[in-house]
Amino acid sequence: MNTNKLTHNNQPPKGGAILKQMGKVNEFIWYSLSFYGKNGIYPFDCSDDIVASVAKFYALESDDFIGTSIDREKVRVMLGALGYREINKK
Repeated sequence: MNTNKLTHNNQPPKGGAILKQMGKVNEFIWYSLSFYGKNGIYPFDCSDDIVASVAKFYALESDDFIGTSIDREKVRVMLGALGYREINKK
């Protein structure tokens, strides 16, 4: 994990900064699962673990992650690029 992206001055996180950021990442993972997980609004043909892993990867590696619907849509694009597709709900 590149912790430099979690600070504004390229210094290791101090105090609760890393915990606060990880909380935001965990919220984003659950947010992504609520859309693309097996019980989501737009489920994909992959496991919840895959959706969670892609969301976590995106959140930790993106330079512009803020946890919005724009970020969530980028997770959707990444899932598609990995060969997963949305399941048509009937």
